[in-house]
Amino acid sequence: DEKLETYTGSVMGSCGTHVPTVGAASAPSLQRTGLTMTQLSNRWVCGTNNLAATPLYAYYYSRKTSTWSDTSAWSFSPNAGPSCGCSPISGSFVVIDSANTITTNGADSVDYININNDAVLVNNTARTFVAQGNMYTYGTGSFINKGTATIFGAMILSGGGASSATGNITVDAAFELGSGGSYRQTGGTISIADELIDSGTIAVIPPAIITITGAGTTISGVGAINDSTGTISISSNKTIVTGSVLSFGTSAGNSTIALASGATLSNNGAATLNGNITGADGTAIWV
Repeated sequence: DEKLETYTGSVMGSCGTHVPTVGAASAPSLQRTGLTMTQLSNRWVCGTNNLAATPLYAYYYSRKTSTWSDTSAWSFSPNAGPSCGCSPISGSFVVIDSANTITTNGADSVDYININNDAVLVNNTARTFVAQGNMYTYGTGSFINKGTATIFGAMILSGGGASSATGNITVDAAFELGSGGSYRQTGGTISIADELIDSGTIAVIPPAIITITGAGTTISGVGAINDSTGTISISSNKTIVTGSVLSFGTSAGNSTIALASGATLSNNGAATLNGNITGADGTAIWV
């Protein structure tokens, strides 16, 4: 289904004669015949005529502050390119460009999403947002979740942005907060099924809860985890890795680490706890 197409001046086009594509989907060989020397000077890209079953990602870039379904808010080109007259399809790669705030207004799904410096993605109240792959923020970019969000990949808040949530978030891979960044959960639960890497400040304010699942995964970083009075629930064996310097709670707001039955938390780093550790049925262990 892949074919060579022209993309000169950010406008899709075609010339010459298409030759059927050969090779694996991960390494296709594309050809066109009957081209003049002038036509060869075009910018060429790999395109597809099968949106439902393509191995290619459709890239969508926000071009202004608006809602997700606003067809004038999106472009196939970065930096406020021309409107595509469309909105991102499921399975696409979405980029929220600098200085844009995009607010979901439906049940929206992508494969991957990048939130650039000074950009914001807001998952609105009573809405659902799903990323089949990773979510990245850059610089001061941030994600604000007021509804229900599921990230099947990693959630990498890599810059110094201030992300927050009042609704539930499920992260099936690693959750990483970069140096200078903050994440604040004031309602619902954030559930992390893999590594927790914190070099910023994570605050979980009751009634919100942070739940860390995933047997044998690690906690690491140089930062504050649960810099508040909330609860960190750990359901299986975890290790705080060597070189980590982590604080749990503050002297003004004690937090609780709640270990599930049979769970062991092994500390190989430097961890400071202002608060309590509780263990279910006497079988949980802090080492």
